[in-house]
Amino acid sequence: TFMVKLEPEKVRTLMMDSVMPASEIAKRAGISTATVRRAIYGRAISAISARSIARALGTPVMKLIADKPPHSDALTSVAV
Repeated sequence: TFMVKLEPEKVRTLMMDSVMPASEIAKRAGISTATVRRAIYGRAISAISARSIARALGTPVMKLIADKPPHSDALTSVAV
């Protein structure tokens, strides 16, 4: 499983802008609230979860990735 870290501040800002709590993002993304919280706190999550969170927040996943890995283009092709 390919793991990534999201930019916590970007995730929090989008959450505030969309007025969605972590539980609603998790529901829309089809993942656990714990996974969303890991992303909010800058912990590693799967690339698939990262893409799901980005979709729930209405933004491209690459705008949320903290440290873009050398093969970050692979994230755009992950099927959810």
